This record gives sequence, C-alpha cells and structure tokens, in this order.
Amino acid sequence: MADATEIATCSCCGDVLPGPATAGELCPACQRAMESPESSASPEPGLAERPSYPVTHTLVAINVLVFIVVRVLIATGHSGVIDALANFGPDTLRWQWWRLLTSCFVHRETAHLLGNVLFLWILGRRLEQLWGKRVFLLVYLACGIAGSVASLAVHPELMSYGASAGVFGLAGALISAYGLKGLKLSTRARWKLALLVAWTAYDVYPEAGSVKTDNIAHAAGLLLGLLLGGLLSSAFIAAHARRGRWLAAGTALALVMGCAFVRYHSRYVVLFASASQKLYAGKTDEALRDLDVVLQQKPQSEMANLMSAEAYLKKHDYSKAEAAARRVLASDGDDDRAIFLLGTAEIMTGRCQEARRMAWNKLMQHRLRSDGLSGTLFLSQAPCTDGDLEKELRKQ
Repeated sequence: MADATEIATCSCCGDVLPGPATAGELCPACQRAMESPESSASPEPGLAERPSYPVTHTLVAINVLVFIVVRVLIATGHSGVIDALANFGPDTLRWQWWRLLTSCFVHRETAHLLGNVLFLWILGRRLEQLWGKRVFLLVYLACGIAGSVASLAVHPELMSYGASAGVFGLAGALISAYGLKGLKLSTRARWKLALLVAWTAYDVYPEAGSVKTDNIAHAAGLLLGLLLGGLLSSAFIAAHARRGRWLAAGTALALVMGCAFVRYHSRYVVLFASASQKLYAGKTDEALRDLDVVLQQKPQSEMANLMSAEAYLKKHDYSKAEAAARRVLASDGDDDRAIFLLGTAEIMTGRCQEARRMAWNKLMQHRLRSDGLSGTLFLSQAPCTDGDLEKELRKQ
C-alpha cells in the first residue's frame, strides 16, 4: 500500500498549493500580494481593512491648528507670535534650537499652508503605508530640520518658516523608494513617479528675484529625503533592524554636527541680539561697539548696517547713518527700512526734497502693492523741519 501524501497548504490563506510544494509556502496569489509595492502588509483572506494614516493626519492637523492660532493671535494684537516660533539666526543660534523644529509648522499665508498640507497629505499617506508610522515620522522631521539648518547656514539674517522642507523631503524619499530601488511599477505608477519628479524639479528650482521662497531649505530637505529614501529601500538596511537604528542615529548626529558648524561659521550673528537689546535700552555706544565687531567680519551684513544706521541717527551722526543705509541699498535697492533711514538722514541734513523724491520713486514702483511700505509712505509725507520731523519720528 502506498504511503498517504500530505496535502501542502498556503501558510497565509490556507488554500491548497498547486503542484509539488511543501507546507508553509505561499500560494501564487499571496506571493504577488506580498511583492506588490501597493501594499506593505500581509494579505488576510476575507479581511479588507481600510488603511489608516495616523501620523500624516496628525501632522496635517498640527499645521492647520498652528496656522489658526497664529492668525487669531495676530488679529488680537500679538504680532510677534511668528517671530517667536520662526527660524531666525540671531535667536536660533543663541541656543534657541527648538526653533529649527517649530518653524516647520508655522505659516503666515493661507496659500502657503494649503500647498504644503496638500502634498503632505498625498505623499505622507503613501510613505506611512510603505515604511510604517515611526520611520515615516523620523524621515519627515529630519528633512524639515535639515532644511532649517541649511537656511541658517546660507542666510542666517533672514527669518524662515514653513513645512516645505519636510514636504520636499517626502518627495525625495518617495522618488528614491520607487525609482532607485527599481521596483516593478505599473504604467500608471510610472506616470505618477514622472509627475512627482517633474513637480519637485520645478518647485525646487530657484526663482529669479524671489525673496520669500527659501529654496536652500527646499533643496536640503529634498537631498536628505533622496538619501534616506534610497537607504531605507535598500536590502542592506532592510535585512537587519539594527542597521535601521544606526541610520537614525547617524542622521541625528549629522544634524547636530550641522548645527555646531553653522553656529561656529555664523557666530557673528549671535552679537545681533546683544546689540539690539543695548540699542533699545539706550546704550547706543555699547550697541555700536558690538555692531563694529560684526561689520569687521561681515561688512555687507544688511542687519548690522541697518542697526548701525539707526544707532547713528540716535547719536545725530547723520553722515555715518547715511553711509550705513547706502551699503544696504547697494545690495538691496528695494529695502524699505534702508530707504526710510537714508531719507531720515537726508531730511536732517537739509535735503528734504531728495528724501521725498526717493520715497515717491519707491511708491510709484510698488503702487500695486500695499505691504512693506510704511516707512517709505511716511517719508513721502514727512515735514521738512528738524523739530517737526523728530516729533513725527517719535510716533513711528
């Protein structure tokens, strides 16, 4: 009598395996489901769970909630709320490192917020499904902080905020995960990947004359996302969980070293806070000594020159105030604060018509705009006698 042959069944769904097979193997259907890039979870027969994206939803909610709170506070007279959360060299480098993270959740304009949360929603859900909650959150935060650090390194005197660096990091990670790994994609998925690459390349490309777009932060977030996406999708990292932990530790160490380098490289910026406090406390000479140290290291620093012009105006040294304001206008002829300080110095030295002419030229160039022109508008209507001007300046 022949021995009874054991029937081999699929270890996932329990179906009988076709042909010669051993118990514990997967059937062809389950193998295709496991290998498909459209799902990272093991299939369960008869169970069609709706995927959840708790981290993506939470990140979107935080961005929206912070935006609402900021708008309410601004409307109630607390206009400095963004300054308290944004990434700004004189504050961040003075050991307020938490700004590197909080700035990633701050938005001033509605369009800026909607654009970021839309792509966070689209890209985040896909990556959270692909990598899981913890890895996805770490990648997003790392890319956002990397953008903040890069922004400090390149232009520490400018204030930056927004979720764009983190969103670009997600785009880079998704491009690497599906492109560099060579996953088998459907035609539709290839088109989606091509559109993502095109959108990323277009948006990260520097815009001529753009002063509001922090392309350095975008590029840094994108590059780190590309790197992390490629590494996390590699067989080397996927083979051992310990390697993934080493990757997370290495990323954190790199960000810390980046912060240390930026603080050393841009240490002159730390003096701004000290000079500002002394200037507004009436210690003008002490403030100017700090600003002289800054200008020796960075002669074209716009912040230092603007603050110096203001300090020299307080000392009634109008020639030095004018020289400092002109240094700013030599690099940025559209700076409203520099025009205001230069015009004030001109009026105080009897050149009222020159100041008014400069102000009117600026107003005519920006007649369709209503923001950032308060100082220039004041100059255009300023009285031409020293005593009257000083009275008006006290109201500013």
